[in-house]
Amino acid sequence: MSKRKEIENDKDDEQREKQYTKEELERLYKQDLYEICLKRKIGVGEAITTIDDLIKRILEQQQQQQQEEEEITTTTIANTINDDDDDDKTLEYGYTLLPWRIIKRILVLVYNDSNICTCVYSDRLKDLVLERDEYALKKGVRTFTYIQMQPQIKQQSPSRQDMCPTHQYYYDMGYTPSINFGNTSNQKDDSKRWKRESLALVSKRVFELVSTTLYTDIVMRPTEEMWNHINNKYCIVKRPTTLTVLDNPHSTNYLMSDDQTKPSRDLFSQVQKINIKGKYLTKSVDKIIPKLLPNLTSIILDRKVKPPVVNALLTSFNNLTSITLSKTFFSNKHLFGDGPKVKYATLLQPGTSITKIVLPTHFDWNTLDARVKMNLRVVSVHHHYETGYPELKQEDFPQLEHIHIEEGAKKKSKQPVVPETVWKFTLIANNYRKQGTWFTNMPDASETHDTQGPWPITNMPHAKVLRFKGYKYALTKNHHMKNYFGLDQSIISKIIVYSPNDIVDSQVTRFKEIGFQYTGSTLKGHSLKKLSFKLIDKNNNNSNSILESNNNNNNNSILDSSYNNGNSRIFPNYIIRKIIGMVWYARNRCTCIYGKDYLYRIEQQGLKSLEDQEMIEQYFQVKNQCAVHFSTTKPFTPLYHTMVESNRSRLQLTLISKDIFEYIAFNFFNNISSSYIYPPRNSKYSVLKTIQSITCFNAEQPQVQPADRNNVTRIIAPLISYCESIPMFRSLSVLDMRDTVFAYGHWRASEVLRLCSSLNGLPITKLYLSSIHNGPENYAALPNNVKQSLRSISVNFSLKKPYRLDEYPNLTSLDITVSSLGFTLFQLPNTITKIISKRERTIEFLPLNTSVATFKLYADGKINDDKNPIDILKQLSPIKHVTTAIVQIKSPPSESRLSFLNGPDFNLCASVSKPPTCFEEKVIQLAIMILSLQKYFRMIINILKRQQDERSLHMLVYILVTYYEPLAPFIHCLIQPLCKCLEMGVNTIIVSDEILPACMKLCNQALEGIDKTIEEFGKVLDSVIIKYFNVDLQDTARFFDIGTTIIRTMENDTSTSEDSGKKEAISSIGKIIRYANNTIDIIPRWLNHLPIPYMYRRETVIEDLCAIVNLYTNQCLGKDYQHVAQLYKIIDHYKQRTVKKSHIHFELLDQTWTFIKDTLESNWDTIPSDQRDSLSYYYKQQ
Repeated sequence: MSKRKEIENDKDDEQREKQYTKEELERLYKQDLYEICLKRKIGVGEAITTIDDLIKRILEQQQQQQQEEEEITTTTIANTINDDDDDDKTLEYGYTLLPWRIIKRILVLVYNDSNICTCVYSDRLKDLVLERDEYALKKGVRTFTYIQMQPQIKQQSPSRQDMCPTHQYYYDMGYTPSINFGNTSNQKDDSKRWKRESLALVSKRVFELVSTTLYTDIVMRPTEEMWNHINNKYCIVKRPTTLTVLDNPHSTNYLMSDDQTKPSRDLFSQVQKINIKGKYLTKSVDKIIPKLLPNLTSIILDRKVKPPVVNALLTSFNNLTSITLSKTFFSNKHLFGDGPKVKYATLLQPGTSITKIVLPTHFDWNTLDARVKMNLRVVSVHHHYETGYPELKQEDFPQLEHIHIEEGAKKKSKQPVVPETVWKFTLIANNYRKQGTWFTNMPDASETHDTQGPWPITNMPHAKVLRFKGYKYALTKNHHMKNYFGLDQSIISKIIVYSPNDIVDSQVTRFKEIGFQYTGSTLKGHSLKKLSFKLIDKNNNNSNSILESNNNNNNNSILDSSYNNGNSRIFPNYIIRKIIGMVWYARNRCTCIYGKDYLYRIEQQGLKSLEDQEMIEQYFQVKNQCAVHFSTTKPFTPLYHTMVESNRSRLQLTLISKDIFEYIAFNFFNNISSSYIYPPRNSKYSVLKTIQSITCFNAEQPQVQPADRNNVTRIIAPLISYCESIPMFRSLSVLDMRDTVFAYGHWRASEVLRLCSSLNGLPITKLYLSSIHNGPENYAALPNNVKQSLRSISVNFSLKKPYRLDEYPNLTSLDITVSSLGFTLFQLPNTITKIISKRERTIEFLPLNTSVATFKLYADGKINDDKNPIDILKQLSPIKHVTTAIVQIKSPPSESRLSFLNGPDFNLCASVSKPPTCFEEKVIQLAIMILSLQKYFRMIINILKRQQDERSLHMLVYILVTYYEPLAPFIHCLIQPLCKCLEMGVNTIIVSDEILPACMKLCNQALEGIDKTIEEFGKVLDSVIIKYFNVDLQDTARFFDIGTTIIRTMENDTSTSEDSGKKEAISSIGKIIRYANNTIDIIPRWLNHLPIPYMYRRETVIEDLCAIVNLYTNQCLGKDYQHVAQLYKIIDHYKQRTVKKSHIHFELLDQTWTFIKDTLESNWDTIPSDQRDSLSYYYKQQ
């Protein structure tokens, strides 16, 4: 049996191939005769209406077929299929061949089999594709990422022998298959390319066969280009029978219109099945569609429609047998009152040809006429919260064979009654239609849930085929299918899973474990792949599984590499170590530099570069020469790498030998930071043996031992409380205090001078004081031996004080601090060849100092500070004596910016990664610094406790604003007296302009991780927001769970005279609810205080209200929809007062009310009956 027959229904094949007698046909229903005619493509016009006419046409077709088979004779090939003449034309070769009719039959079988894809991909390929797509989306370097991952993905891709015939054709032609492992809902049918580009071009006769008979399942997007393509005489689309219409955002009624200028009337004359995904149905659908689609038998609507459209579709076609509305949303149904609605019981009258109806909501099929029920073969079943599932009895539905059922029944719900003739079930997840998602989580079998599957399949012994739609874990957790759906392989013979993703080998294995074998997939509806699994025949030991583990034990002998001691040469240890040192430092320099021409081609071609083998080879030629990325298998951004990537490459050197491991451990891997935890240094596997560099120095660091004081040569950003310990490191050559945080006035000038003088005897070559303390007076205090050894210092030319740089004879580099307000240009000594700075304005020094050849610009630690190398190079281009420019960036350069890094005057040579300064240590440092100021703060607190005057408040606010960073850990000491002052009443200006901004600064500091500040700030906000004014909390409200406290305080405080303050507090609460998802419980109480008649806060309240309704719909409407009346009053109040002043906010209110009505419509069946009358009144309101 062919694989095609494994996918198709057996009954369809039987009806097409079986030879009926007249007696057999007379025993069938008229509807059965009609379906046989359709499947055999027997034309049935309006004149043929009786059973006798249908029987006559079927018998005539059978007789004609028998005569054609008897006339088959052997002929000689006439250039195989390329001869379009008569079949009996012969050539001299004498081969016995088949006539055109047999060749046509072969082509039809091959064409149909090509629809089935049997490819199974590896899990590793899936992981690589997802990793590639995620990195490309995150970093914005899509083309480079795709090229990087191409070899690994190609290595994990199936070989040609493991591919299906369609993808073997792709492989031979060099095409890329459309593999999908993400969540996209758009799929491509790879089989159609072979049909268009290969099969259809064999000959004119084959082209006619493909275009008129085979290539009839068309997916189209109605655009002007599409119509122009169809008008071309060489277009393969000639006679579609199945049509899928995609959405076209630039046109609405372009397909289903009565425009006679379009070729739609002739094109669609043979269409029997249509799937509409776009907005193309007009109000006059009952007049237009029957003219365009006279032979239509099946309709699938995957969009929002109005009830009159559905009514017209059910009554406008004489030959309609199937209509599917499973994912249809009804727009403006007017289910309330006398509005129009879909009345299925009235529309489906005896004599209708419809046998399949799939609806989006509950419907009691027992309300239909008895004669209609007897013809139904496929229906949908939905659970009703009052009546449960409808009972479908065998005597009422004798031909019913397939049921679509949506999940949602309670465990204790009554199980439905299903006819024994039903052998196929389609199980639909409960959010498949409502949320438009493809998958929902299947409950874990080990947990207790309030819902179960539609019903246990074990209760349906006649079930043979089971289909899943929308279940996320249907492919990954098959043991849940047994428990959740009562799956029993002794009953089910076939499983079909609709999935947006391609299948991988682990999923095939899981199904095999529960007794089902994967047979292949087809594309359904341009969005989902239909994965088929059949029951494994346990009696047949030779089951042909698609996924076979071919363990070819090729005992390839390992080539032993032997060394010829007589010819080998061993380098001395000092040379080997020199090489290791050079490689160590080189592996922090990324040289992934591509020329402008290459980058231009990348930008122009995009992902088409994957088809250019020359570009791929050129990319990897550059990558393999990079010391950092030559062995990298993860996606990365060119010219951007972290210290983690660099160290990963460096530490590969430690695997060469034990001697090299020890050499690297004692000489290179020697930088520590106080913010990290390191393994024990005494472990033999630890690469951290010695410490030579410390970042964020803390004298009490456990990693630093007394023996390390003679080894440490670099200290970066030391904590100020431990600066007095710096002179103890006698080998110190670099002291960098530029990133050390100081509070104004804490480090007195005498302490700075003491540190400078204590450096006597140290081999200091680089000394960088902070911008606060790098004045000339501090450098003047350095001992002479230090001045002689210094090669680089930091200076602040904004102080307008002269530096005696001639006292430093070996000085070659300056770190210059300048202010944006102004600075003084100095003629630097000719020994200065390098300038370092955080400010771009320092470039102004360069034209005056021609000895400077190197300029370095680095980031200053601000979040939004990211230098643009392109702008820097443009400024440096006219300065010819500057030959080297170093620019520090925080974010990786995009593909578009890479091409500009090589300017006319500068060529990019490498990128280097530097370890970040421990900015998180600032919090610890500030907490330590506050200890010395605690006595001062306690004095302020005592003043507040004794008297609450404005002078004390001003003093407190000054402390909060000036020292908000170090105060963060101790804010709880200040909050209580501050709240007491607010409760007694304070000048509103002080509160609005001073207290709350100060507390907001504390809040921002707390976002670094100090949870106590968040808690305490809520107390201040509670007092302030109730008494005084509103504050924009859009960036901070989501961090504070204070809404309940504010509501409770406001409701209890009935004696306050600050009524306007209450109204402001209400608007502030709306902002808090909008951005704080842990305050949604107070939504009903907040709605009770709306609307507020306050003019200048109206727009804010409207925006917050509309956002909250969309975000927290269930809480706003109420469990029993009891808040709908209040919402209508609020929205109507603001609409009447907003229409003339703000059209945007009026539309926002109107959209929100429409959203509420649509929500009521989609959940009308679940609303208690006692609420429907009152809700219908509000629904009618506009």
